[in-house]
Amino acid sequence: MRFRLILIGQDGSEIDWGVKPWSETKNGGVFDLWSLPAGTYTMEFRPPESARLLPTWWGGGADRVSATTFTLAEGQQLLGQRITLRSGASITGVVSGPDGRPLEGATVEAIRNPSGSEFLTEDRTATDSEGRYRLGGLPPDAYTLSFSMPGYLMEYWDDRPTAQTAQFFAVADGATLARRNAHLATTTPTLRTPAISPPYPTVGVPTTVDTGPAPAGVTFRYQWFRQNEPIAGATGRSFTPRPEDFGRPLHVQVFSTSTRYAPTFWASPWLAPTMETTRIAGNDRYSTAAAISRAHFAPGIPVAYVASGQAFADALAGAPAAVRDRAPVLLAQADGPLPASTAEELRRLRPARIIVLGGRGAIGDAAFTELSRLTTGAVTRLSGSDRFQTAVAVSRAQYPKGASLVFIAHGMKFPDALTAAPIAGISNAPLLLAKGTLEPALTAELKRLKPKRIVVVGDAIDPALGAKLDAYAPTIDWYRGADRYETADLLAGWFPGETETLYVASGVDFPDALAGAAAAGKSRSGILLTPPNALNQYAKWRVRNAWADRMIVLGGPGAVSEDVFRALQRFDYST
Repeated sequence: MRFRLILIGQDGSEIDWGVKPWSETKNGGVFDLWSLPAGTYTMEFRPPESARLLPTWWGGGADRVSATTFTLAEGQQLLGQRITLRSGASITGVVSGPDGRPLEGATVEAIRNPSGSEFLTEDRTATDSEGRYRLGGLPPDAYTLSFSMPGYLMEYWDDRPTAQTAQFFAVADGATLARRNAHLATTTPTLRTPAISPPYPTVGVPTTVDTGPAPAGVTFRYQWFRQNEPIAGATGRSFTPRPEDFGRPLHVQVFSTSTRYAPTFWASPWLAPTMETTRIAGNDRYSTAAAISRAHFAPGIPVAYVASGQAFADALAGAPAAVRDRAPVLLAQADGPLPASTAEELRRLRPARIIVLGGRGAIGDAAFTELSRLTTGAVTRLSGSDRFQTAVAVSRAQYPKGASLVFIAHGMKFPDALTAAPIAGISNAPLLLAKGTLEPALTAELKRLKPKRIVVVGDAIDPALGAKLDAYAPTIDWYRGADRYETADLLAGWFPGETETLYVASGVDFPDALAGAAAAGKSRSGILLTPPNALNQYAKWRVRNAWADRMIVLGGPGAVSEDVFRALQRFDYST
């Protein structure tokens, strides 16, 4: 056995005092050192590898930190000191063949992986005539075992085919772990390639691996991983991605285990769960608006808004008012009775009152009369001589004492106004409409409101109006994209941080975005616009960076195609 004497300075560090670093014990394990200068010392003892004992420090410590020290005066002798080396941990078990008979001469190794990349064999032994083995002298650490024998397929603990997939287990100081048994075989089972269903995992939706029927005597084990780290407890066929898994690579490993076959291993491709993507749609724009309301609003609401489903003019400024009142927007026609889906939804909602957006040209008397039978309160109109005057009427009704923030959008083009609607409503701001000039009704309302900030939305309004707006508020901001799609994306980022839900609607027709504005506002979210048949670059950027829990597509395939819907379902967040 080797040993060394260490001289320790006042600061606890080792002092080089010119002696050889290691000495050997004599027969009987006797050690001695002579002519030592006065000082404070400790000692380390290292057994030969064959002894299956552990290095031990003075006082029985496992390392320099836990070692004790002793002090020698000039000429002092310290005699009869006994050092008992630490025995280390041991692992025992039996290795057998596919027929269950013990295998003699199988090699078993105890392997550590201290660095996470390099595998170190701490001890190696061979099985006896009864297949038994014993590994010893192991320092405390995490270990795996390898089992091999000529003519058989090598395997690792616990029925794993490679060191990279092996299971590690903790070994405490001086512990004995028994029954670490293994079965070696000469062949592997024939298995089909497992399949993942659904192939594009979604947050909140169970993802299942299908291995197909197992051969006789074969069972499967599973482990799901997040960013290459095993997920605690995720050891079943199914795993439901959580919100924190959104966009993070997942995969599953499948292991076969059997006494007749050697273990096999399969890993799925990397899977980045997308957010839950659903579509809210009806047979037409009226039933779609009713479906959006049904998904977001409970019965007994204080107020419901009804707008024209045929023309967007009067509805533009009313959408933020609905958001502010946390009310749905349902659709009706200028002529004839209410659509059946609208009437049915109002009967379910039982609103205390109903507000109609627009005059008789937007929603006729027949529908207005029918509405009076669907509420216990009043049915009132908010309208003006044109869309600009209607916007003023809505603003006066909602903000009789003025408003510190005002949104302005082009009144002849619906996209910018509708994507601004949920933001204006959430921000407690009216939405006024402009054209090429500042109409008298608009300027008069701005004077009455006395805003501190005006937000101009969209590329349709001439920037020259900005200088004119300076007379009505100290701060003028523009949310102006290259087109309606970029403007919608800019508005969707109005609130910093993550949003729970993203809404996607057609950018070429208004009804779904109109009804969806109230739902988006209730969820404190904006509306992304997309062409019917392709997801535009701005929507892609917002989806990738919003980190929302789910997406809701507003309208049927005629409004937002199945190609766009599938692109959102299978969105690649890694690019």
